[in-house]
This record gives sequence, C-alpha cells and structure tokens, in this order.
Amino acid sequence: MIAPPPTVKNEPLWKKHCRKVRALAQRIISNEVGVIEGSRQMLKFRVWLQAEKDEDFLTFVGVDSESHHLPVGNVRTHWQPEALEKKDEEIAALEEFYRKNVVEAAARIKAKYE
Repeated sequence: MIAPPPTVKNEPLWKKHCRKVRALAQRIISNEVGVIEGSRQMLKFRVWLQAEKDEDFLTFVGVDSESHHLPVGNVRTHWQPEALEKKDEEIAALEEFYRKNVVEAAARIKAKYE
C-alpha cells in the first residue's frame, strides 16, 4: 500500500478512503459502475487521498471534463425521457471511447492503494 502523504492528519480516515477507492476501482473494472459515473466518483478520492498530483487520477479528470454536460446517476430523474434518449447515445459513445483507459487507470489505483 502507498504510504499516506505527510500532510495526512487522520491516518485511520485516510485508510478508510483507501478501502473505498479500491472498491470503486473494482466496480469500474467489473463494469458495475459506468465510466462517467465512476470517473466523477473518483474525483472525490483524488482530494480525500491528497492525490491531486497522481497521474492515474488524471484519466478520471479528463473523462469528467468531457462529460460534465451528460446526465448520469440520480440527476437523470430530472430530465425528460426524450432528451435522455439523445444524451444516452452520447453517453454510450463516450463510455466506449474511454472505457479501456479508465479500466487501466482504475486497476493501477486499486493496486496502488492495496
């Protein structure tokens, strides 16, 4: 396991975040969570783990940047079905395009925080 950064004040909490980021990485790898939604969730861990300079997290930053306008997760309940149909095509294309890179980054993060 990677050692906590020297700025970490609460090591048990940091280790808890490590467990959670590993679990999220596994859900991304096994396709239980989509590329876009998983990338957005990874951004929280980038901050919580104080890993802003970790290049493996940059993949998720890129996906989030390219997909910020797309409705995934709970926000979909606020969209009209007709609008979602068009966005779903865009979501599918973006997820297919980034899937390989996201899975590879998730695998590296999972191993790093083991």
